[in-house]
Amino acid sequence: MDRIDTHRLSAEAAERLERLFRLHNSTLMGYAVTRTRSYAAAEDVVGETWARAAASLHQLKATDDADAYRWLRGIAFHAAAETYSPTGATVMERPRDWADAVAAYVLAPESSAEDTALTEPGPTTLPENLAAAVDALPETQRTVVLLRSNGLSLADIGDCIDRHRSAVHYRLKTARRTLRLALAG
Repeated sequence: MDRIDTHRLSAEAAERLERLFRLHNSTLMGYAVTRTRSYAAAEDVVGETWARAAASLHQLKATDDADAYRWLRGIAFHAAAETYSPTGATVMERPRDWADAVAAYVLAPESSAEDTALTEPGPTTLPENLAAAVDALPETQRTVVLLRSNGLSLADIGDCIDRHRSAVHYRLKTARRTLRLALAG
């Protein structure tokens, strides 16, 4: 989603941001890949990092550009943490352009593969206690579990729910842990 810039960078600030970018972008990308374990997700995190850095460049206290990496790494750490927050919708997916009324409201999809998979019975029936535990899962996790039980790969599930394969893997892992605890207790 496009951002609405609330303020323009001065020529001096833009020049400093460009110097920081040239000096630290590849190192920051390596850090983000380490945090996210996915090159595609790391690109998103680094992009978010530079957008946040541009907005808060006035807070940078380091006078030497080489010392600014710790500041940038802190921004990248928070961007990566918010990308994989357990609440489901990530900060990067939330609408930021509040001037656009459509972006401020969640629109119901017409019909998606996710809805079809949830309404059609799977090829196998689940035991009653497992079915109740699956029904108790949050919707994001339940969707992934049901699609996986229908034989879809993580990449196919990611395509169905418009998420990266690593995000699908994380949701499935969390759902399995929750189901294991629910069935044990």
